[in-house]
Amino acid sequence: KDEIRGEFRTRSSNFKVAETIVLDSSNFKGQLKNIKSGKPDGYILYKAAPGFVLKGNPAMNGGVIECVNAKYVIFEGLTIDANRSRHGIKLVDCEDVIVRNCNISNFGRCDRIRDMRQHGRWIFKGHMTGWDGGINLHGGKRYLIERCYIHTPWSSSNSWFYSHPSGPEAIFVDKIKGETVIRYNDLIGSDARRWNDAIESSGNGSINGGLFRDCDIYGNLFAYS
Repeated sequence: KDEIRGEFRTRSSNFKVAETIVLDSSNFKGQLKNIKSGKPDGYILYKAAPGFVLKGNPAMNGGVIECVNAKYVIFEGLTIDANRSRHGIKLVDCEDVIVRNCNISNFGRCDRIRDMRQHGRWIFKGHMTGWDGGINLHGGKRYLIERCYIHTPWSSSNSWFYSHPSGPEAIFVDKIKGETVIRYNDLIGSDARRWNDAIESSGNGSINGGLFRDCDIYGNLFAYS
């Protein structure tokens, strides 16, 4: 077999910011959409006013932050109380989006009812749940998630004692195109509210079901899966 050698460098944390948008009660009303894109030489930075918590609309199906087809965006230092919404942050077909130093909790759909007719799983409106993530990545590429504290989901996962676990994830990854870095995050459930997986993908048997190629995952703490 041929031997191929090369060098690579993981992604830098340094980005030039062109504009800063400060979130407070005047521009955040339970969900943030219509995210503004930046440029390679000038990112758009979203941060919160001192002490401001982004509290989601109760039991919302989407994310407290919904970011679709955006590029060159930074979400930094946000405290997100999802308020039982499905996701804290949902990124769809985005590129070059950075999430760092964020505190995300209280996400995931659940009525706190365990249905033994559905293999002992926790349910929401009569149905089992899944793929509810503190951060949900769908499509896109070149994400950077670093130094976030994702913890204490509203929903919980059943144990293998009942059946295959079904429940929330700190980070859910669905068919992204790669070039993504996930590092130095604390992904902490609790004894009462456990992860299905701390990081889960949408297809175990699919070559691109999750993180795909050229990704770098290191230095994270996974607890209570």
